[in-house]
Amino acid sequence: MAKIIDTTFDHHVHIGQWKDEYFSAEQVFLHLQQNGKSGCCFMSTTSCAPLHFDDRKEINNLYVKVRNEILFAIKTAKKIKFKANPYYWVVPLFHITGISLEQVFNELPDYCGLKIHPLSHNWNPKEKERAELLTTVFEFAQARNLPIILHTGVSLEDSPCLYEKWYKKFPSVRVTLAHSRNLSEVKYLFDNYPQLNGDTAFIPQDNFDFFRTHGYKDRLVYGSDYPICKE
Repeated sequence: MAKIIDTTFDHHVHIGQWKDEYFSAEQVFLHLQQNGKSGCCFMSTTSCAPLHFDDRKEINNLYVKVRNEILFAIKTAKKIKFKANPYYWVVPLFHITGISLEQVFNELPDYCGLKIHPLSHNWNPKEKERAELLTTVFEFAQARNLPIILHTGVSLEDSPCLYEKWYKKFPSVRVTLAHSRNLSEVKYLFDNYPQLNGDTAFIPQDNFDFFRTHGYKDRLVYGSDYPICKE
């Protein structure tokens, strides 16, 4: 990839459990540091563990596990003098069963943003419960001046246009469209919502080339999705 954007800060990094592998904060941060990165925004893939709606203990245990994982990651980053900004991965079942965003951020005020992943968790805005939670998330982000990173793809379930209602209603909330997919939808959104940008994590080469040559390169930030090296 031609160096036309700043690649020294990685805006899309993960720690935690991913399928059969566990990536510790120390492992991830040291790798980035040794490869010339000044810092990163990171999220815990442990948040993707399957949950049962009727098992409140299981849900709370995962919430506590992720919180403690992030707290340890923050301490690790300070120890090795690496700038690491944690993002809270919003798990709908946490909040549907009674955990508020205020509680999350009171318990861990170092969170710098929020993550929404439509494929890992059901964020179908046609469902009333999910639409209400999306509004809560955007209202919270607006009130606290927090950015949101939103996973995007080419399926109906992770189309970035699904959430246009919220971009329109909350124009001060900065949203990064992770992976910048798909091309026509992202272009449309860039043209209509100046608060949106995209990252380069697994960005298709054709998309990257189009944005680079058609005046959109300033709407992209560098993200690697490290250590998830395969889609």
